[in-house]
Amino acid sequence: MSGSISIVMLTYNNFEKFMRCMSSMFLLITDDRIKEFIILDNGSYQVELKQFLASLENQIKKFRVIYSDVNHGIASGRKILYDMAQGDYIASFDSDVVILNPAGFLEVFYKALNLENMMLVGGGGGDHPYFPSMERENIINHDSPDSPDQLRFVHEVAGWFHGFKTSILKKHGGFLEMDEQFSPFWGEDSDLCVQIRLNGGKCCIMGKGLLAHQWSSCDKKETQLTLEEQWIKFQDKWYTQFGEPFVFKMDEKFYQDNYPESKAMLSRKEYYLKA
Repeated sequence: MSGSISIVMLTYNNFEKFMRCMSSMFLLITDDRIKEFIILDNGSYQVELKQFLASLENQIKKFRVIYSDVNHGIASGRKILYDMAQGDYIASFDSDVVILNPAGFLEVFYKALNLENMMLVGGGGGDHPYFPSMERENIINHDSPDSPDQLRFVHEVAGWFHGFKTSILKKHGGFLEMDEQFSPFWGEDSDLCVQIRLNGGKCCIMGKGLLAHQWSSCDKKETQLTLEEQWIKFQDKWYTQFGEPFVFKMDEKFYQDNYPESKAMLSRKEYYLKA
């Protein structure tokens, strides 16, 4: 089973990584199942990046580029892209992703999203220790299956690649929507996965050898403040709606070691653990 795919992506001052990303997607550009590429440039000032984006749009009919004078952040930026997508499926990538095996990727993409109750597929091969999740051990997605055609069920999927059917978006009568309160970043990935789980859906990650992603380094002071704020928003939105399948855990040692000043997170312990 197959259907058309909209590939969507945010860019921001990352010319060399984006060039590498696009080079890896050449076979997808020529695949008839890929309906469109929609790119939102999130306030970049790199001239070479904007020139390259313009050349893609001018030379390849499938490409559509939206330029913004301001940075919308991840949640708001992706919402714009998701609302514009016209394919049967959406494949949302960070612009530093490399597709290692395009044909294998498409095969596993369709396979995953046509399993019963499977609503989100993502990529393994990455480890993001700052990700605010309900169960942080499940977001350390480096533990992907060794075989590319295998899938692993996980509670949450990091947002550097998300794939899902367009029909589950609110715009099309479904339930899924990017929550713009999780801007500029952090928490939007967890929020999508909670929406899916509370609506009876499942999430999974692909096996190794299909995708690669380069985690960007983060300024700890700035990230600490943002993470702390978003963590509290995430809890305030979801804690009262958690049912028995949800266990909310907090790795206190991790935050004490990496963000010793994150007192707000550590002081709200009653939110982290269910009685």
